[in-house]
Amino acid sequence: MDLDTPLWVTLLVAALGVAGTLAAALLSSSAASRREAERAREEVNRESERARDQVDRETRRWQEQADRAEARRWLEDRRSVYSAFLIAASRWERYVTAKRQQRVDRNGGVVPIDASPYEDAMDLAYANVQIVGGPATHEAAHAVYHALVMAMVHLEATHLSVSRLDEAAQAAREHLADFLGAVRTDLDIDRATPLTA
Repeated sequence: MDLDTPLWVTLLVAALGVAGTLAAALLSSSAASRREAERAREEVNRESERARDQVDRETRRWQEQADRAEARRWLEDRRSVYSAFLIAASRWERYVTAKRQQRVDRNGGVVPIDASPYEDAMDLAYANVQIVGGPATHEAAHAVYHALVMAMVHLEATHLSVSRLDEAAQAAREHLADFLGAVRTDLDIDRATPLTA
């Protein structure tokens, strides 16, 4: 140090050096802290994204399982409803055929007719088809129902028209086969299997 340099200059230079060193240390520390904080935020974001992806995958998997279970339940419900309709319609058609034969045996004379159990079962089955069935099954079920009602009208007529009764009963059988075909299509059952009701 030069003796001609005043002490205050030396102290000022020393203070500036210390202040500069402190400032550089603070700036360096601040920059490192910001970089570390940014890395931590990025890591948290990556982990959050991974967790969201995993939750989304699990949610989709659970939803797919729930959808498959719901589809199986609806399939079983439709099978049950369609079976009930087929049984009710077949029983009512057989009742009509039996009563037709009784009237023919009596030369068109009146025979006791009480189709209410068949009609009630058919009404319930038809209503259920309307609820769970698709357009094709509903249309075929409606045709069966209408044909059976017409068969009953002809069966209960005072003057028996065997040909009209036979036409209505035949129409009911044909529509029942159509219904069975629509059911097989709806339930994706082998179409090569013969259609019988």
